[in-house]
Amino acid sequence: MTAGKSASDALNRSSEGANSPDGESPGTPRWVVFLLAALGVTLVAICGVCGGGLYYFSPELANDPEQAVALTDQIATVDVPEPFQPAGIIDWNLAFVMQMRGAYYEIPPDDGLLMLIAVRGPLVRQESIRDHVDRTLRETGGGATPLVTDESATRQISTAAGSEVPFEFEKATDPDTGAAYRIVEGVVTGPDGSVLVALRVKQEQWNEQSIVEMLRSIAPR
Repeated sequence: MTAGKSASDALNRSSEGANSPDGESPGTPRWVVFLLAALGVTLVAICGVCGGGLYYFSPELANDPEQAVALTDQIATVDVPEPFQPAGIIDWNLAFVMQMRGAYYEIPPDDGLLMLIAVRGPLVRQESIRDHVDRTLRETGGGATPLVTDESATRQISTAAGSEVPFEFEKATDPDTGAAYRIVEGVVTGPDGSVLVALRVKQEQWNEQSIVEMLRSIAPR
């Protein structure tokens, strides 16, 4: 069994689990599959034995609002703005290699996406996860072409964790449709860990005050 096939099989099994036969759980979102596939390739590149691990330790996926709220409470305190609705979780535990636990929120039908992700592990850097999340936000925005950044600025925001955190605020455009988006990314570090915050919102749904208030409320658990 090759490492690439191990990663693919693990993701396929997880996607099948998220599509339960009772019809209560909808299909796994495209961006989730995209993100996990990219992470799988990175893990295989970092550690050859991780290929087998990807097969035996497949990620747990659930399109379940209640689980999204519960997992959020476990990884951080945060006041999520009202337009974002809890949608699901990603829980991927690769034993001593990496543990990634994330909750995601959406603005239906496809107007916004918020990810809160806690990552721990000796072989995976937070920067690597952030790079994959950034690509995911851009390449699953709706069109076939990745979003293009028009403006970018770094803002220092004081968070409930007790420190100032640099967040990237971007304006982006979908080249295929001309739709305008806002993207925000940053990592909040606390005494017991860190949480990656990433969101993509259509311009029509953008409320800067509520987003900044959310960022200020974050404290990793």
